[in-house]
Parts: sequence; C-alpha cells; structure tokens
Amino acid sequence: MFFALTAAAASLADFEAALAAKDSATAALRQWCEMRHIAAPAEIRASRVTARRPRPPRDLRRQLQLTGNDRFGFRHVRLSCGGTVMSEAINWYVPARLTTEMNDALDGSDRPFGAVAAPLRFRRERLAAPPRPDQLCPH
Repeated sequence: MFFALTAAAASLADFEAALAAKDSATAALRQWCEMRHIAAPAEIRASRVTARRPRPPRDLRRQLQLTGNDRFGFRHVRLSCGGTVMSEAINWYVPARLTTEMNDALDGSDRPFGAVAAPLRFRRERLAAPPRPDQLCPH
C-alpha cells in the first residue's frame, strides 16, 4: 500500500502545515512520523524515483541565483518512514554549494537531502505542490 490509512488519519492540511513549518522537510517528516508512531525509530529514508527527469522550471537559474556556466543538480525521491511513504520530493540544487561529501551522499545513499545538507543551515523553498486527496495523507 502506498500510504498507510486509518479511520483517524490526520488531515492533509495538517500534514502540509507541518511540512511548511520547517526549513527541512526531513525534520518535519521525522517529527510527524515520531508523533504518530508510524515507525520506531522515526528515521526518514530517500528512495530514488527512476522516472524520466522533468524539464527544470523556466526560472530555475534565477531562483538558484546561477550565473554563467553554473550547473544545477537534480534528485527525485520518495521519503519514507518505516514502510510508509511520507512524501515525494523533487530537489533542484547547486552541487558547487555543497561539499564533496554531501554530493557523494546525495548520489550514492538513501539519506534525504535535508539530512545531508543540514550543516549548511539552508532554507527550503517549495516551488510547487500538486494537490492530493486527503486519503493519501500518512497517518
């Protein structure tokens, strides 16, 4: 099952508010998972989605403040806690702003972007969030 469902499941609005309240989706998902006893320990894992890479947003270079030959990175993952998929994330980022170790972790591990880049004290900006029905909200 893609998401675990219960009769007393939290609303999607509550889930999205919890995500919006933190700069790191990883931290928000870990807290949500812990508070709802979805898994113990409440550890978030990133599983790569192997679908075709989408076209970057038109103004991505401006949003990421790229100049000249600067390049951007891309990562599409499903973030899970235990066996429950909590979120699907498409990350556009600038590899040159991360350490070699961070880039290696993003390329070769199941660690979420937020956990990898946390030492940088970054600020997440959501570019889009497609609407989802409430029944898809992880309990």
